[in-house]
Amino acid sequence: MHSKSFRVVRADSPKKLRLNALRLVRDALRAVAPELFPSSSKTSPSAGAGAVKSAKSFTPQELKAIATYVKIVCEQPNLNVVVGVDDFSAFVKYRKGSLTYVVCDVKPKPVRVLIYESFKLTAAEDAEIENSKTTPERVVEAEMKFRAIDESEDATTKKKMKSNAASKKDAAVVTEGNETLPKCVEALALAVLNDKSYETTEIRATELRKRFSENFGDYWHVIHDDNPFVVACDKTTFTIIENEKTKKNDRENDQDGLVERELYFVAQKGRAVYTVWHHNAPTKEKFFAWFWRMESSEKLKLLRYFCLFNATGLAVISRAICGFEEGGKQNTKSIFCQAGPTFTPVLIGIFLCIAFSTSVFAKIRRNKERRLANTLSAAVAVTSPSKRKY
Repeated sequence: MHSKSFRVVRADSPKKLRLNALRLVRDALRAVAPELFPSSSKTSPSAGAGAVKSAKSFTPQELKAIATYVKIVCEQPNLNVVVGVDDFSAFVKYRKGSLTYVVCDVKPKPVRVLIYESFKLTAAEDAEIENSKTTPERVVEAEMKFRAIDESEDATTKKKMKSNAASKKDAAVVTEGNETLPKCVEALALAVLNDKSYETTEIRATELRKRFSENFGDYWHVIHDDNPFVVACDKTTFTIIENEKTKKNDRENDQDGLVERELYFVAQKGRAVYTVWHHNAPTKEKFFAWFWRMESSEKLKLLRYFCLFNATGLAVISRAICGFEEGGKQNTKSIFCQAGPTFTPVLIGIFLCIAFSTSVFAKIRRNKERRLANTLSAAVAVTSPSKRKY
């Protein structure tokens, strides 16, 4: 595939992030579909140039491998990656300066990759949330109420509800995540998707996000489409008591009876598939968050220039202020002047070591990406043949 086949159609991220996104998507596609690249080492040499395909139908497993590769190699916290064919719809709130939307022109349907970071709460929003209940707390409270209502219903009512639901051929179902999803969230999602007053998938997705925000708080991500797509994302997780009736004194420790839940699920109604999850970036980040967001090679490059700057500064300062009479009184200035000539070569030595380590770490990173690509490619090769292609 030619490099012009990969293009950024929408972005508010810096140029460096856009170029990195293009590189990652290209590398992921090369690992999953080497037949699209004439120069790929995985293409059989005996097949010749005529063996290179100009079209590719991707399976969900291959799309998942692409999304996983991009998310892992990016090494960015709170990152979400959506990969699909044709044009999927996304209802999300993202951190400003993090969105990149890449399209790869592949026949019969183009591959689209949406990369963005979860929205970061402002100080005012964080203070407002501290004075109110968080999303996990609101979900836990709703789950307890849902269990109480569910237990109060008799067996006849439950059986009747199940038979009515089974009679609907186009009823929505949760196909993924129902084991870890709170029942109150699942019930609300199915109620919205099965509401006959919502005629289109766009309206259902909008209403789904609106109802979740009203009941459980903001920052829900909703992706939907009739064509296959996958998501690699961070999710909000929390623990909840599995059996509310179990008294705390009857548990051996505070962890007994607690199960982990996560706010993520995939639902399907007809041909339309909805992927929904909750996540937002924390307000308080690590000290020097901008430094930790950088790649390893960039950190080393910054550190080596930092050492060079300090070494040069020490040399200049020593020549400017140092010089005291022999046998004079020892003070802070004299101690600094004595130590200065020693520190300068040490910092220069550290600079040279870091400069050498930069190339070593870059090579290690390339090997890591290559191993990850081979692992995902092997996993796809095992699972794809028996799956339906789109």
